[in-house]
Amino acid sequence: MFSSLEEYKKESYDDSERQMLQAMNQWLGDSEAKCRQKWQAAMTDILHQAAAVQQQAKQAGKSLPCRYLTCSLLYSSIYLEKPQVRVEFFGDEAWYSHAPWLTASIDVSELLVHWTPFVQQALAREGWIARYYSAAAIQRLFPKTIEKVVYLLTRHWHYWARELLLQGKLAELERPENFELSLGQYRGWQEPLYRTVPVQDIFLHGAKSLVAVDFRRCIYRGREIRQEDLTEARFWECRWETVQLEQVNLTDALFVGCRFYHVTFTDCCLAAVRFEDCQFYNCTFTGCNANPESKALPLVRLYPGARWQQCQWKKCVFDRCDLQWARFSDDWQDEVTLRECQLEQAGFIQVEQEAEDD
Repeated sequence: MFSSLEEYKKESYDDSERQMLQAMNQWLGDSEAKCRQKWQAAMTDILHQAAAVQQQAKQAGKSLPCRYLTCSLLYSSIYLEKPQVRVEFFGDEAWYSHAPWLTASIDVSELLVHWTPFVQQALAREGWIARYYSAAAIQRLFPKTIEKVVYLLTRHWHYWARELLLQGKLAELERPENFELSLGQYRGWQEPLYRTVPVQDIFLHGAKSLVAVDFRRCIYRGREIRQEDLTEARFWECRWETVQLEQVNLTDALFVGCRFYHVTFTDCCLAAVRFEDCQFYNCTFTGCNANPESKALPLVRLYPGARWQQCQWKKCVFDRCDLQWARFSDDWQDEVTLRECQLEQAGFIQVEQEAEDD
């Protein structure tokens, strides 16, 4: 029987919270297509509104760029059982703390599927000594739990935002070089979902970070790239010829319309990497780790499996790679060889791994 809030939290609340978050994470994954489509449709409408406001300002001789686009789960809306995400558009850093030039909202009431049963269980009198029970005291635990829900949403919305980018939904919005789309607390912490940073040279960047840099129509030929951190980097229509990538961190990287000729990937981290409409000719992946549950990844992050989508292949090899949870939408047939790769939960089309004694 519980006689204090600390005892209740340790022996009951923490377990209930963990189960709720695990169930919500599973639900977000299982319902990804439906949830993503709803959020993207709502965001697309809001982006159209923002572009219209910018156009009106331009006609009036004013500049109204979007430096920050913040999405915030309103805690009060959770308590009122009408969850919503507030979307705000800010100009520059001077505006950021107080003056969005456009505000909208997205209905996320689906969260109640898991939140409502959790609250009912948390506020139940069962297990309490009657004179020590206080619903108000238990409710003081909710803000920290909601904060964890918000962070969980950031991990899923991070990849849904990538879909907005791939579909060109952000193209209409006038935004500076250092634009940032984020999700988090209202007037509190925000986790970046998508950001743009100044362009860098992949070979001559000095000490400057290559994280989240966009590389467009670059040609890399006969070079070695070793131990670089290209997390969240985005490569658009780049050409790679006889390039060696060794121990390169490509976590969350995006490749769209790229061409790879005689490229080797050795001991690279490919967790959550995505190749979209790319071509691979005589390429080799050796000892690469694409497992989103790898112990080498930060424990506080959630990653999906690596994805190769609508790619073309010719005489390529995956040798001793961890491809657990990877997804391939391509028909490889006889063009790809897999040697001693880990393939649990991976999704392939017409691909057979070589026998170990071959």
